[in-house]
Amino acid sequence: MLNFYGIKFTSQVNDFISKIKIEAKSLDRDNQRFIEDIFTKKNYHGYGHIFQETITNKFAKRENVKFEDIFPQNIHPALRLLMGEKYLENFIQIGKKFPKYPFSMGYGRRMVRSQNYRNYIDKIFYVLGTFVEYNFFNVTAKDIITGNYEFKGIEGWDLKNLISSLENKYIIANEIDNGNREIIDYINEALTSGSSKNINYETLSAVFVSENKALLEMAGKLLLAAQRQEGLRQQICETMDGGTQENFEYMFKIIYDNDLIRFSSVKRALGTWTGLVSPNYDNPETVGKKELEIINKLIDKPKYADELLKSDDNVEVYLALWYKASKNIKTAIESMEELLKVSKIHTKLLVSYNLDIFQDRIYQRKIVKSVIKEYSEKDDKDFLKIVVCYLEYLGYGYYGSTATKTNRQIFDGIDEAKEFFEIFKKILTLIDNKDKKFGPIIFPWLSKTIYKHSIATVLFMIACSYPELKLRDEIIPYFKVVDPYSRSNYVKLLFSKPENENEELLVVKMLGEANVTDTSNKIIIANNLAAKYTKEIEDTLRLKTSDVRKNAISLILSLGTPQIFKSAENLVQAKNENKRLAGLDILTRVKDKQEFAKEKIEKIVAIIKEPTDPEKILIEGLVGKSKTVETSELYDINYSPNFPYEVKDVKKLSKKIVKNKDGKYIIESIIDAKSIFSKNADELYELAKKLNDLIVKYEDYEYTPGYTGEKALLRNGFYPIVKRKNYYYNTNGKLDEYPLADVWREFYKNEIKNFSTLYQLYLTVEEVNGNVDKFTTAINEVLGTSPKVIARRILKDLNYASKKYYGSSIMKKIIDCLYIEYEDKNKEYIFETSKAIIIGLLNRKADDLVTKVTKNSYNYRYDLRKEYNTIFSFGNYSIPRIALNYLKNYYNEKTFIESIILKLAIEKKLTGYEHREDFYSLLDIANAIEFGVLEKDCLLKRLLTGNAQNIQDNIRAMYNLIGIKSPNNNFYYNDYDNNEKTRNSWNYENAIKVLEKYGMGVVYYIVDNELKRGDTKTKYSEAIVAINKIEGTDYLIKILQALGKEKLVRSGYWYGDTTSKKEVLSHLLKVCYPSQKDTLKTFKDKIKKTDITEERLVEVAMYASQWIEFIDKFLKWKGFTSGCYYFQAHMSDVPRNKEGMIAKYSPISIEDFEAGAFDIDWFKDAYKQLGKTHFDVLYDSAKYITDGAKHSRARKFADAVLGKMKLKEVEKEIIAKRNKDLVASYSLIPLAKNKIKDAVNRYKFIQKFLKESKQFGAQRRASEAKAVEVSLENLSRNIGYSDVIRLTWAMETEMIAEIEKYFKPKKIQDYKINIEIDELGQSSIICEKDGKVLKSLPTKLKKDKYIEEIKAVHKSLKDQYSRSRKMLEQSMEDGVKFYGYELKTLSTNPVVAPLIKNLVFKLDNVLGYYEDNKLIGFDKKSKKVTLIKDIDKDELLTIAHPFDLFNSKQWALYQQDILERQIKQPFKQVFRELYIKTKDELKMDKSRRYAGHQIQPTKTVALLKTRRWVVDDYDGLQKVYYKENIIAKMYAMTDWFSPAEVEAPTIEDIVFYDRKTFEPLTINGVPNLVFSEVMRDIDLVVSVAHVGDVDPEASQSTIEMRRAIVEFNTKLFKLKNVTFTESHALIKGTRAEYSIHLGSGIIHQKTGTIINVLPIHSQHRGRIFLPFIDEDPKTAEIMSKVLLFAQDEKIKDIFILEQII
Repeated sequence: MLNFYGIKFTSQVNDFISKIKIEAKSLDRDNQRFIEDIFTKKNYHGYGHIFQETITNKFAKRENVKFEDIFPQNIHPALRLLMGEKYLENFIQIGKKFPKYPFSMGYGRRMVRSQNYRNYIDKIFYVLGTFVEYNFFNVTAKDIITGNYEFKGIEGWDLKNLISSLENKYIIANEIDNGNREIIDYINEALTSGSSKNINYETLSAVFVSENKALLEMAGKLLLAAQRQEGLRQQICETMDGGTQENFEYMFKIIYDNDLIRFSSVKRALGTWTGLVSPNYDNPETVGKKELEIINKLIDKPKYADELLKSDDNVEVYLALWYKASKNIKTAIESMEELLKVSKIHTKLLVSYNLDIFQDRIYQRKIVKSVIKEYSEKDDKDFLKIVVCYLEYLGYGYYGSTATKTNRQIFDGIDEAKEFFEIFKKILTLIDNKDKKFGPIIFPWLSKTIYKHSIATVLFMIACSYPELKLRDEIIPYFKVVDPYSRSNYVKLLFSKPENENEELLVVKMLGEANVTDTSNKIIIANNLAAKYTKEIEDTLRLKTSDVRKNAISLILSLGTPQIFKSAENLVQAKNENKRLAGLDILTRVKDKQEFAKEKIEKIVAIIKEPTDPEKILIEGLVGKSKTVETSELYDINYSPNFPYEVKDVKKLSKKIVKNKDGKYIIESIIDAKSIFSKNADELYELAKKLNDLIVKYEDYEYTPGYTGEKALLRNGFYPIVKRKNYYYNTNGKLDEYPLADVWREFYKNEIKNFSTLYQLYLTVEEVNGNVDKFTTAINEVLGTSPKVIARRILKDLNYASKKYYGSSIMKKIIDCLYIEYEDKNKEYIFETSKAIIIGLLNRKADDLVTKVTKNSYNYRYDLRKEYNTIFSFGNYSIPRIALNYLKNYYNEKTFIESIILKLAIEKKLTGYEHREDFYSLLDIANAIEFGVLEKDCLLKRLLTGNAQNIQDNIRAMYNLIGIKSPNNNFYYNDYDNNEKTRNSWNYENAIKVLEKYGMGVVYYIVDNELKRGDTKTKYSEAIVAINKIEGTDYLIKILQALGKEKLVRSGYWYGDTTSKKEVLSHLLKVCYPSQKDTLKTFKDKIKKTDITEERLVEVAMYASQWIEFIDKFLKWKGFTSGCYYFQAHMSDVPRNKEGMIAKYSPISIEDFEAGAFDIDWFKDAYKQLGKTHFDVLYDSAKYITDGAKHSRARKFADAVLGKMKLKEVEKEIIAKRNKDLVASYSLIPLAKNKIKDAVNRYKFIQKFLKESKQFGAQRRASEAKAVEVSLENLSRNIGYSDVIRLTWAMETEMIAEIEKYFKPKKIQDYKINIEIDELGQSSIICEKDGKVLKSLPTKLKKDKYIEEIKAVHKSLKDQYSRSRKMLEQSMEDGVKFYGYELKTLSTNPVVAPLIKNLVFKLDNVLGYYEDNKLIGFDKKSKKVTLIKDIDKDELLTIAHPFDLFNSKQWALYQQDILERQIKQPFKQVFRELYIKTKDELKMDKSRRYAGHQIQPTKTVALLKTRRWVVDDYDGLQKVYYKENIIAKMYAMTDWFSPAEVEAPTIEDIVFYDRKTFEPLTINGVPNLVFSEVMRDIDLVVSVAHVGDVDPEASQSTIEMRRAIVEFNTKLFKLKNVTFTESHALIKGTRAEYSIHLGSGIIHQKTGTIINVLPIHSQHRGRIFLPFIDEDPKTAEIMSKVLLFAQDEKIKDIFILEQII
């Protein structure tokens, strides 16, 4: 309730509270208690929250609560103390008015009012809190609204947020009603168009809360005048429902009378008011108007609500109840109770929907219990419908002590609780313990489900909340119904202290359930049940679940020695291998303890006569020579580096480091830390001011950022002009990568003049985070000045030093770039200054360098319970961190040794404090070992000690440094091996060799230990997930032997505990690769010596595809590799790096495979080669590629192709269950003898399925549409078509007779309707009345069934037109041959025929237009004639490529003909670019004609994918020509899989390969058509995606066109405050200055941020756009924004005004 704006005013708040508490001592006990209660506080809550909850609970079930009941007169003295006499009077006034306003809140508010004040408690406390804060801050509502306030110590967004929190619509409305002229006049002026004053949401809401008719009328006029301000219209409509009913009705009439429902913002508001408009409505426009009409009639005639209550229309009944609730909820409830007395079940179900509007659980429960009780004795079917609609309003908690207490409020005593227990048992019986769905129910868009878990939850809730009913034994059978995640809580709540054997057995049984095992384990321990139920605990060890096994083994180990031996013996004797392994694991855990005799252990182990591989490993550890190597044997665990040193001031630095006579290293100091800041504060400020002025001078300079490619103004941000990794955040950006590099260089030369001064500026403008005073003191004393004071002055006074751009400033970026520019030349100076700062800090007490972290802080939790932060921590003072970080930039042996000595000295100094800093890196340690400064023990200790997270981080860092990435694309250290600075650092190569030698030694040590483990995890089990790679067939075999028959973990991601044996070994298998020493021979020899089965090897191939080649050659199964990749492709979770390999086997794109496409030819080929037996093995193993659902889909595909599915049965199942995988598989079932007829029938069935999808929500419609798309793809392949387009053409042509009727006019009422297709093949619906063609269909016809049909046909024809154009172009590119009869058939299709007739075809060597089965072209005299009169049905024609036109010597004739006849071809054919091979290229095996062009990778990939290119695993982008067996590849130095993260690559070579042999082809051997199209694609990339170019949709020519239009219109509208640059409109408004980009339309405020504007929908922009010449909606949008911001004093849109700083 009382937040006092967080921690900003903590000390003042404490003083305020203390003062009030002291003054309260003079009051009576009730008033004192009130003050104490108000100022009692919970963690993370404001003052008063506890008191508010207490009041809410006190009146929760009270009827007719009055304001005086909540705040009786006797506690007015306390209220007066809190808020003052004047505010107390206002508070009471407002309190009396609340029943006039709705009590419902949030998006679910539905304008419900009440006379019972218990509904308004939250709102009353909201007002009380605001008045107390007014008193605290000494402000009034008038001050807040008019801006007449001053808050010290707070500014910017913090100030805005504070002001926003102090605006309260009820207080403002009360001031208006009390006649506060200043507030009234201010609001009145703000509501007046043209005023520069503005108000926010709360003030606007106050207009509707108040009773001031003049202001209300102004708001109505503003709504009508909103025009292009869609946001303003939205704000008015979404606030007008929060005031009085009279005000709402007044505003509603304006909306109704002016048909404002046509605006989407009004429609959304209507949905909020009523709760009826749903995004899933088939026709929301119609529904909205229906509601509007009913509400209007209710306002005119309130008694109309009683008439509507008798209706059978649910919408009408709902709105009647809604309208009554808007007057008084009590009246609505009375009407609902009357409705519930009637016999119509659908009306009673509707009442449940109205319950949602009340936001009052008491009302809701009362009705819910009544209805459920009534129907529990009636028809079972109706009873379940009642349950599904009403259950959610019962309002019960799930579990926990708080929920248990709250749940006792649901029922009126234990008798009612017991009654409902029996009712809910009955419900479970009726639904047969299964979820039951009902839909549609109540409304067409609504469906609901009774979830078995929800019903069971009520049973458990009653059993937990009413222990006196003693339902514990009765509830036990229902554990199987409640969801697994809740069982643990219910076991804990009900059976923490079992009272009988049944309950004890339940607890022990639950030990075997993964989600309950930990809870069960604790209860067993707490109640000493392990000894009693040892046999049952042993039995759980038959299970494989790791947590279950861990707990069961732990319980057995808690027993006495004899019992442990007995259990181990029992387990080892078991037939179940899992039990035997557990027994061996138990013996492993106790073998080193004195009381467990070795002879006894060996005797038990000897029971196992034929051990499995996993058992052999554990037995070897128990009785063999195998021994676990301890870390103490690897390195000296007590090793601690010690480098005594002395600091010596010198005038000249030595080349080598030396020791003094005492053996101490001499660290030379040439710079005194106090001399670093040679410039005083005023001098540095003046320099910064000059730089700021220079930025101001160039603030309107336009440049092109490399990432966006769109023009930007300098004032809106300082971004690189080249594209590179970490575009916005890279701190290593070079000056030349940014705009105006020479300007900044000149500034350095003329103003800064030397690096020392630049360095001071650099340190000054760096982040000055943190408010730890002793750190500030420490650095000030070390440096002899206060950089933070200088920095804050600069930040405060200079616009371009402020951090408005992604946490940084333009000035800081410029100084950073200058620093980087001159850094290398001054590395000695920087290193020495860094040394000086660190030495200065080392000379201080350790306590000066640390600060304690509070235990409830985020940092404490984040830093893994580290108690201290150091002065070097991120987020504290930045200068120490900068100095420390620079010490890693050593550049010779001397600087390295100095660096490591100082870092070790810091570490030693802070040894007594637990912090999170690592002062030196793995690379530092490796270098130190290389030079003999440190022992290897230091590196091994770093890698093997610390908590699990530290070990993981260090191992990951090691892998990334040595260049091995995670196979799971782990995000850790992604930039590490791409960091040029790290790779080029001093002695890097030698250090990496050291790191790899010892680092990989640690990895293999950890792995070797894991391979010997049982169920119990080892010390380093948690580190396994950090291992990226191990090598060798030996490790593969060890992993498989350790796994035994254990299944692999199928997910590629691990969450939670990752230390189970199965998870650890699965990960190791995933990262195990063949080594360089492995050969096929060694692989075969080693595998043959094991018991590893062929089936297990196939699983390995599927799980870790790096072994496919070896396993293929070992098994010698024909088609094995093809089969493996076949499954990889069809599991729909296809790794991107497999795309190139899959493309060698299939023409289907990886995206289509992921969507569910099926390559029937690949399947048949793989099945034929492998044979049924081997295929089934691969099929069973394929589950290890991905999850079960996708595996199930693949199963359906295979079953369909193999004829295991029956067509009619599948159709029935699809109709019943709408299974999307079945839909996709349906098309793969072998076709009947009459293929065409069968295909047409299936095509119709699929289309019918798609049509039925309209009844569902948007998400489901989209997924079902995708299933249909895949099914059509599969059908096209099944029947033999190359793609869906040609299948669709064939099917639609077969069905053309069915749609012919739509081409003929049909009379509907007074209109004639038909579809017409123009000369281009595009369809339109023609509607005539009295011989005149109308622009659109009349609204009254839109629901007509025939109209719906004709619209569906029209849409399918439009889709067919788009698909056909694309397919025809691809056919030309691929040289697809059409039979004469095929073209003749296509010519009957009204959409395709116009496209075909404008294309040039080729038959043998004859070119011509196809028309009526003739070929019309040019003879030798260039005369247009009929060349072939009747094309034979078996003749083959192709769509002529420019090569054909070029070779015919008639190209120019066709171009001239096209121009003269003004024909529009469906795609570029006659005017298509042609690329001819050059003589130099013919003998080459690559083309380099585009070498050297730098391109933007993201655009390149996106563009080429539309041209059927794919990304290859190793080599780059490729395009596969399957018919010609050619692969074209474009090489460029980049990682195409993550193009957004790389530098702009440069094109190198274009190479063509033979698809079968993968040998490169000479250019001469590449077909001309293929060569030309590939080169055309690359040329398109170079022209469109070249670095520096803009998006083609906002190309410079487009921008120029827009500038001309906007410039013309600014004159038309007489706007004199708008000027233009090349790509921007610059506006000098009244409130601020703005720039609008003429390409993107993005608006920036000068020296501010981006301003977001909600654009009005195009159809409602009005006629203002007609004079704008251009119809492009983006141009219209930009012009609209220019007009809006050029007159910004007229802006009333609160959302926009809040963004203007």
